[in-house]
Amino acid sequence: MSKIVVSPGHTAEYKGAEKNGYVEYDICRSIADHLLGLPDVEVIDTNLSERIKIINDIKPEVAVEIHTGNSNMYNHFGTKAFFMIYDRASQQLAECLAGSVSTTLGNRGLRFILAGIKRSRRR
Repeated sequence: MSKIVVSPGHTAEYKGAEKNGYVEYDICRSIADHLLGLPDVEVIDTNLSERIKIINDIKPEVAVEIHTGNSNMYNHFGTKAFFMIYDRASQQLAECLAGSVSTTLGNRGLRFILAGIKRSRRR
């Protein structure tokens, strides 16, 4: 059975970006909470090293980390999607998720980023 692991990006200790009374962690945690109870979805909310250990133990088909980001630069806006280099399925998932988020939020722009992420060897 497939498993999807979702993480709210930051932690309660390191909350990420804060602006206009909004806190990145709180927004991302709220999004992750909406996924609780869905079949094959596990939400993990731990520090990064523990998160990596859990993901390596579970060996999910997909691991998603939610971030909202913040920038005052005029050209840094919209939905960003990172995906595994040279992994077509990862790119397709990133396009699907980012497109859905962009549509839901009112298309503020959509950018895909070839992340320098390489798949780690599963044990």
